[in-house]
Amino acid sequence: GSTRLTTTPYHEENAAFSPDGTAIVYTSTEEDTRDVEYSQLVRDIYLWHLGNNRRTNLTQNSSDDWLPRYSKNGQVISFISERDDLSESRFDQLLSEVYIMENDGRFQHRVTHNDSEDGGAVVAPGSGKDQGIVYFDNNASGVFEIYKADYNGEKQQQITFNPSANDLSPDISANGDKIVFFSDRDGNYELYLMNSDGSVPVRLTSNPANDLNPVFSPDGSKVLFHSNRSGNYDLYLMDLSRQSTTVALYDVLNSIDQALNALK
Repeated sequence: GSTRLTTTPYHEENAAFSPDGTAIVYTSTEEDTRDVEYSQLVRDIYLWHLGNNRRTNLTQNSSDDWLPRYSKNGQVISFISERDDLSESRFDQLLSEVYIMENDGRFQHRVTHNDSEDGGAVVAPGSGKDQGIVYFDNNASGVFEIYKADYNGEKQQQITFNPSANDLSPDISANGDKIVFFSDRDGNYELYLMNSDGSVPVRLTSNPANDLNPVFSPDGSKVLFHSNRSGNYDLYLMDLSRQSTTVALYDVLNSIDQALNALK
């Protein structure tokens, strides 16, 4: 079961928990104030502090920024952007690359330099500028597959192999054992779970809408994602141990409050 978290008129997508469970990063079209109409609205990355319900725009960029993901130590956020290609190409031909920033939005810099589309990046457990592993998707083969690389975007290795389908937006569990992602391998886009080496994929959702961009909760028991089940894209939460049971945001906030109180 899943619970709807947002009800605004804007497109709110690509949500991810902070490792300590006190915040969510996500994208919104709320501040897309361009005078010219484009077929796709520009997204910014927002930080949502769950304790006080405060929301902050981290990127404030004229290009499209999306798919924010915390590193498992919470120090950096990886995301996808077309910003460096914006001045060199037509708008409908822009290439997306992987970027990383500090968890407060500072020091935004580019990681990958590919001639194909990159997306869905996450920095693996134990990450750092010397030993971090970045998981992301790329369409160099003609469809999107999932890859891993070092922190500088080098030593790239493909871990999914589906020549007739797209595997997208990986997120890795805190212990590094599991990856959740979405794919159209069975028709429309659904959520899947697999081992971190790409083996033993298991389908998590089954409905006629598109379920997209899943991420683990800090303890790995839940998956946050966005879906157009209601007609508009909104945020949903799935309990992996009880997929038929709805998990309310109230329950998530209660568990966070209890954890913080225990530290006092």
